[in-house]
Order: sequence, then structure tokens, then C-alpha cells
Amino acid sequence: MKVYIATTSVSDGTMLSGETTSSVNLSSNPVETSDKSSLWQKYIAGLRGGTADVTIYADNADAPQSSLLAKFVSGDTLLAFIGQMTGSGSVLTPSEGISFTAIISTISDTYDNGSVCSRAVTLQISGEPTFYPTPA
Repeated sequence: MKVYIATTSVSDGTMLSGETTSSVNLSSNPVETSDKSSLWQKYIAGLRGGTADVTIYADNADAPQSSLLAKFVSGDTLLAFIGQMTGSGSVLTPSEGISFTAIISTISDTYDNGSVCSRAVTLQISGEPTFYPTPA
């Protein structure tokens, strides 16, 4: 799976260079609906949300990474896709993965002695994500 940062649609995404790891974490806050008819608690799914964590080799000259830093400073949202694209050149289509709008909640650079600088970025998903292929 690769991370793409897009401007208007997932298909115009640019791969985030230097990526070493990525993960998506989705959650649902349970709402208790228990009553006195049972000693067991009952729940329904409540509000859903998620985050995406990406670790990359830091490169401020890289356009997508520079865009991440600018959006963190401005507080603007970004469009991201984590997954596999099909096609070639500038004609890419998502085939497997997840796309979402997000804000950048954290950026953490690590400068280890004798190592390449790594950058951990946490994206807070805002709104409902889109899954590829669409779940049945």
C-alpha cells in the first residue's frame, strides 16, 4: 500500500516519497442501550472516526511533503488515498484502499545520529471515507 496526496480527486494524487510505513485505524464509539430486561449490556454503533499514521524519510524539497507542512501550518484539510492504484503516468485509478479528507494532527521529525531524518505524520480523518472496492 502506498500513500497519495491529492488536490481535487484521488486520481490526481501524487505518491508521498520516502514512505516506510502506513496504517489506517478506524473506530466506532459504542452507545449503550441496556435496559432492565437483561443483566448483559447492549450496544449500538455510535459515531465513527479514524486516523492514518504515515512514516516517511523527511524531504522538505519533495512537493507532497512540502504540501503536508503547509497544510499543517494553515490548518487546511487534505485529500489522501492509502492503497494501490492501477494505470500508468497521470492516469491512475484506485483499485484497493481507502480515500479520505483529513487534517494533520501531528508531525514529528526524528534526527537520530548517523541516520536519515524520519518524519511521522498523523492524519485525523474528517467525514466518511471511501473504500476501494466498495464493501458489499
